[in-house]
Amino acid sequence: MQAPVQPPFIPKHLVRLFVCGQNAEAIAGDLAEEFVELVSTAGLEYARRWYWRQSAKTVANLAVATFGTASWLMSATIICGFLLLGFALSIPERMIDAVLDWHRHGVIPYYTWPQMQSYLFWLNNAIMAGRLITAMLVGCVVALVAKRREMVATTALGFLWAIFGSVDLLIWFAKPAPLRTPVWFLLVTTYVYPLALVLGGMLVRIVRSHTARRSEEPTAH
Repeated sequence: MQAPVQPPFIPKHLVRLFVCGQNAEAIAGDLAEEFVELVSTAGLEYARRWYWRQSAKTVANLAVATFGTASWLMSATIICGFLLLGFALSIPERMIDAVLDWHRHGVIPYYTWPQMQSYLFWLNNAIMAGRLITAMLVGCVVALVAKRREMVATTALGFLWAIFGSVDLLIWFAKPAPLRTPVWFLLVTTYVYPLALVLGGMLVRIVRSHTARRSEEPTAH
């Protein structure tokens, strides 16, 4: 017996992430039924494209409705999250510099050019890793505040951060070459940090959904 065709994995779970409570199951079930019918009438490829479009429309409509019903709360959460991220991203660098200063006690921590290059390589990568973790933690904080709107809040914050970062990229091209920050650093700051924010929101959303399902399960006596 042939197994039933399943909807595309990514959009199916995106809908469950963005839609909360029983609505998530109802909407996912309706989309799955329509998908199965389209597979039999119009073919698998058409059904998959339709499922992607409908899932994107569902998520977009939910985001618009969320801002419409809680515009002040969402705006305040996103603005505070933006300011928190701007402040928190400086913490890993300050911590690493403090550790290095304490470790060397005023002595230069390298002696040859290759050693200096190695030192700078690990220093920059440690700062970058720390900032990525910090961005994810800020996403968790924003998601915790925006209860039942975790993904909408962190995604909007990520878009806002990417917009400001794109402006910095345009300014980067106008600067003289000696004054330019490495372009890879700006690209990570602009487009990878927003993904870390969304990942933090996703983690909080998954934990809350799992906890809610566990609480709804009947207790065995």
